[in-house]
Amino acid sequence: MKTLLPLLLALLVAGPALGQEEAPTTGEFGQIEVLRDRTGGGLTLVRNHAREVEIVRNGTPIPATPGMVIQLADAVRCGTGIVSIITPDGARIEIGERSQVRFDAGLLTQRLGDVLVQTQGRLAVLVGDARIEIEGGATRITSGLKLQGVVQTLSGRARVLTGDSERVLEAGQATEVGTAAVVIRDLSAAEIEALVEPRGLFELREVQPLASTDRAHVLVQGGIGHLDGADWGQVDVSARVRLGGPVWLSAGAGLIIRPAEELPGWNTVLALPVRAGIRFVAPLPRSVFLHGGADLSVLVGERCTSLDGCPRKLSAEPGGLVELGAGVYIHKRLGLQIELGGGLYRRRLPPPAPGLATVVFPEFQFHALVGLFVRL
Repeated sequence: MKTLLPLLLALLVAGPALGQEEAPTTGEFGQIEVLRDRTGGGLTLVRNHAREVEIVRNGTPIPATPGMVIQLADAVRCGTGIVSIITPDGARIEIGERSQVRFDAGLLTQRLGDVLVQTQGRLAVLVGDARIEIEGGATRITSGLKLQGVVQTLSGRARVLTGDSERVLEAGQATEVGTAAVVIRDLSAAEIEALVEPRGLFELREVQPLASTDRAHVLVQGGIGHLDGADWGQVDVSARVRLGGPVWLSAGAGLIIRPAEELPGWNTVLALPVRAGIRFVAPLPRSVFLHGGADLSVLVGERCTSLDGCPRKLSAEPGGLVELGAGVYIHKRLGLQIELGGGLYRRRLPPPAPGLATVVFPEFQFHALVGLFVRL
């Protein structure tokens, strides 16, 4: 009897767990197939790591990377970025912008945003106290901060379970979750089109390695400069071409102009700066980027005109510039940027007296430009 009593107590304690299978908390859920960040109105493929999609693992956010393996108990947070994940059994989960989803074995917990699940088998999605069981086909689920949302079945079947109630959605039907409404309605042609159209963004058209569509920029800039001890207006046309990663090759030419107040009979003084060099473009969140680099340059123009009596002689003077700036993509093809640059040019003055040598010395130059560029 004394040995039977502990055995009965052990069975009573273990009894509620018998017959229940706990969901595994370790293992692989799937792998990132397509990863895109929004850049100035367009979603572009991520080449290294995302700025707008992160994986939360053990409470630590990690930037998502192409091909990254998603583990059970991981969560995905999308800012202005999107991601698609494919599971080992061929199911596909497409997660839209401003969405949060957690992954467990056979189960997604959707806290916010837009998720489309396409599967040949079964996969469940939790939204608040509603459980959506997808039985083949493609189903889109949207939810807000109050865990209220809409379930739209594009193909296959979905069962919506809330408490003791159950709703079955066939292909082309929709219902709400998290509200008192329990109506099942048919999707309109416009709603079906809205479901299908964005799916192309989750497809990988480019061949590996991932190629960025942001390969070249053509810039038109204008601003002011300080040259030869005087202030000038400046217009600059240039182009930069991506060599690889953040490194770009830059080349351009411009026109600088100022009034020739110290030279009677002359209205303006003109010069033509020509430059070529290397740029580094570092993208930041929200379509912002920083850029900087260095150029070798040649200033072609009428030099020494800032001194009284200096002859207007055409010359080509070498120099160098360092540029820093920032910009923002305002459209998938357009952007704005500012640029601050400074450096040294060779400056030559005529001999101070007959028989003496020409005076040569370096002079600091500066410019501040604001421009518009087109992405190619």
